[in-house]
Amino acid sequence: MSGPVSARYYKRFMRLVEKWPKDSYKNPQRDFAVQLREQVKLSFEKGSEAISNIDTIQCEKRLQSLQEMVEGQHLKDFPHQYKTGMFGLEAEMLHLMTTDEMRENVGFREKPLTFFERLFGRKNKIPPVALPQTPATQSSNTEEKTEQKTQESAFPRKT
Repeated sequence: MSGPVSARYYKRFMRLVEKWPKDSYKNPQRDFAVQLREQVKLSFEKGSEAISNIDTIQCEKRLQSLQEMVEGQHLKDFPHQYKTGMFGLEAEMLHLMTTDEMRENVGFREKPLTFFERLFGRKNKIPPVALPQTPATQSSNTEEKTEQKTQESAFPRKT
């Protein structure tokens, strides 16, 4: 696809993407409109292999599909009487349930805690406890320390 043709398709895609409703309840990382806009920009970047490999017929099909979704064509062709979702909640309540604040309240985070982070706390490093030394154990400990140093030099620890 040549430069002027791809520029024309880029403008057409961006006009459609701008019409897509933004969800004010979600942050940009979870908003479909923002993600769609970013994907269109990435697809039409200068120097992108995707620009040279896309044929005009495929672009037209995708534009037509996006146009139908933006206009709600399938909802007009196949109307329904449903006012609630599968949980019996209305659309506004479902939007409120998927807000970032509500997701945080029920335990969804950006990066979930691992098992050990939940068990021991996030990044809490507990220093080892030093045991008091007695004269009898000091001599045996020095032998253990020299043996331990030779093992460490052969097998260094990862920190």
